Amino acid sequence: MQHSVAETYTLRAHNASVTSLSVTYDGTIPILASGDSNGRIYAWNLITRRPFAKYELPSQASIEYLEYIDGFLFALCKDSSLQILSLEALDERFYAPTLLTGQRTRTMAEFSNVYEIPVNTLNFANVAIQPLSKERYRLWCCNTMDSQLIDIYSFDIRDPRSLTREFRGLNLYPMVKRFKETRTGMNFDRLGIVMKFAACENGVIYVGYESGFVIGLEFEQTKNPVVGQKLFRLNVSYVSSAHCPDPVLSICADPTTGNVLSSSTHNKIYVHSTLENHHYGSYTSTVSPETNVSTEYGYCTSINFEAKVIELPVKQISDIESRGSILALNSWKGQSLIFENLNPIANFCKKKCAVVGNEKSIGNADSEAEAKNFIKPNALACLWLNLMNYDLSNATFNRKRFLNILLNNWCFIAYEDGSILMHKVTPLTNRSERKIP
Repeated sequence: MQHSVAETYTLRAHNASVTSLSVTYDGTIPILASGDSNGRIYAWNLITRRPFAKYELPSQASIEYLEYIDGFLFALCKDSSLQILSLEALDERFYAPTLLTGQRTRTMAEFSNVYEIPVNTLNFANVAIQPLSKERYRLWCCNTMDSQLIDIYSFDIRDPRSLTREFRGLNLYPMVKRFKETRTGMNFDRLGIVMKFAACENGVIYVGYESGFVIGLEFEQTKNPVVGQKLFRLNVSYVSSAHCPDPVLSICADPTTGNVLSSSTHNKIYVHSTLENHHYGSYTSTVSPETNVSTEYGYCTSINFEAKVIELPVKQISDIESRGSILALNSWKGQSLIFENLNPIANFCKKKCAVVGNEKSIGNADSEAEAKNFIKPNALACLWLNLMNYDLSNATFNRKRFLNILLNNWCFIAYEDGSILMHKVTPLTNRSERKIP
């Protein structure tokens, strides 16, 4: 089947570099959230391609990471905070006209801040959020004082005093240091700072380090014979040194394959299979009523040196999105590429004068000459065809646009000039094979 990337739209509302993107599939229509370096967030109706809600961070700090979970928007901000925002207060004036009929409204809806957590944002790391139950979550982030260490919290959005630190200053280096001489050239004295977190649907959190290590962690709460104390155990289920000594730049979890993909400064993406997890060791943490946290360290019995490798024609891969046979990525060299079954189907590079898109040809993707005049892509998000099952009974307002969104894969690329490009990639399933209500 032929793939087309000819249909491209530009979303404009930001007056500063767009630094983060997130797509949600819940609700009546797909929504894109975008954040910029001046602390402004917009929510976009992807049917009308217009923003319908906004939020302005009082500190005007850069929005480094966005993620939609259960209708909440989690925003990691450079003012050392994790803001949890909600649009539940939307009334019919905003919801019906803007989302359903596509009509313009003079006033945008405003996100409300429902919870805030202080978080270390001094390095490149994002955070990982795990849903526990209704409006209860677990947060994985860098330690408040040292970006080489990990803190783990749980909290309930309904209770502003519910924040509980379950692990403090978790250091995984003692578990893996004994293997630093077992591989040629693998000689390190620390894991380095945490670069990225990624949460998998099987409950494993993957952490990518400056040293190139990728480590998978599973959380469990166990019974404690001491009354008034909680006992937590953190099992190390995966350890890979595939990227060593280069830093991990990006990690993403593919829910359809169960794999985790990671990238670095070279031209390789490593595929870590979550089906091959083992018990390498464990950490335990005891939380007393006084919120003191004590941690005991376990051990690591082996390291997975081998992971499936994908070699690509571009280096310095900063963002990855993967679902099944489709792989999308951004590069520090200005290229945004899309593959199907590792075959190139699209290459985008936004020049300072225009956007250049080449179908199926990326032979010059790593050309230094081509990379001199580009506008840097800062973030990447994808809207996947096989995730959307929307009721079309309300789509009479803009049925053609609605079906165009519904029956295609879309790739969103955020740029430092404040623009967001919305690229269509033809569906993996023929339109004739997909039933329309």
